[in-house]
Amino acid sequence: AVEEIGPFGPIFFEEPTDTLYPEDSPEKTVTLRCLAKSNPPATYRWRHNGTEIKWNKRYSLEGGNLVISDLDRDQDASTFQCLATNRFGTLASKQATLKFAHLDRFPSEERGPLRVRLQNSLVLLCNPPSHYPDVEYQWLLNEFPELVPQDERRFVSQQTGNLYIARVEASDAGRYACLLRSTLGRHSPNVNIFSAFAALEIRRDSPMMSLLPRIEVKLPAETVVLKGDNLRLECFALGNPVPSISWQRKDGRLPDRTRLSVSAAVLEVADVTHEDEGVYVCNATNALGSVLSEGHITVQAQPEFVFGLDNIMADVDQDLNWTCKAKGRPAPTYQWLKNGEPIA
Repeated sequence: AVEEIGPFGPIFFEEPTDTLYPEDSPEKTVTLRCLAKSNPPATYRWRHNGTEIKWNKRYSLEGGNLVISDLDRDQDASTFQCLATNRFGTLASKQATLKFAHLDRFPSEERGPLRVRLQNSLVLLCNPPSHYPDVEYQWLLNEFPELVPQDERRFVSQQTGNLYIARVEASDAGRYACLLRSTLGRHSPNVNIFSAFAALEIRRDSPMMSLLPRIEVKLPAETVVLKGDNLRLECFALGNPVPSISWQRKDGRLPDRTRLSVSAAVLEVADVTHEDEGVYVCNATNALGSVLSEGHITVQAQPEFVFGLDNIMADVDQDLNWTCKAKGRPAPTYQWLKNGEPIA
């Protein structure tokens, strides 16, 4: 707690925080909280994407809190900032982001039938609808809830939703649909939607001969991950015989926290550190040869203050040297504000 004697400027007790609003929520308002202690008491203003909000039926002030009604994804998915003012000056809060959790529907149009030769390779495109946040992708086979299993021959990318079959077998014939699983919040703990089904027919008259590996799910040339987050890479190859996947790191061994799953098509590193940076390589190999895909991993760190600012008393005409230091990667840039406005 902060104890002050006599008049003093605003000190934040509560600042707005990043908020995720489920679009199917029965609550049709969102409240961004802001509370400052000061003497005399503070008055409050809010900024929306850096522009001061003019109060109307959609944006209203309750105490220091901003209440947004009749929410609209296109207008309200943005950043907000609270400003608390009394005669001693203005204090600007941290910026908070309002995002909308949503899962649009697949188009209702039927998906045309597919014909593929036995032992050939196949990619089924999901073409997912707009959604936020990330969803889990799976594929249905013939009817809900029968799922396509994932193994060394079949892979569902969690980046695109596409289904990859390295070598088609007669048992793959059937009807396929892309399934999205989403958690949008407490009002919709689990939401499943799926595309129209598409029939897959296997041509057995002229099976494909052996095929060299071809990496279809490649590593991005550059991947940026924040320190402390988890790294996830995908790599999958088509071919006959079915290629096997292996991983290496060009400039050292793989981190001890590395975990491989889905027949080694997925590499994950938990709690990433700067030492995990480097070039990661995926190798796909079968009896005919080997191919590789590589990508560079960069680990960044959000800015954090090494030491910030303390209140200070100074005499008129006195020189004032105020030092602020932060660390981060890449190195942070600095901006100074006076009463919530940038100092030129």
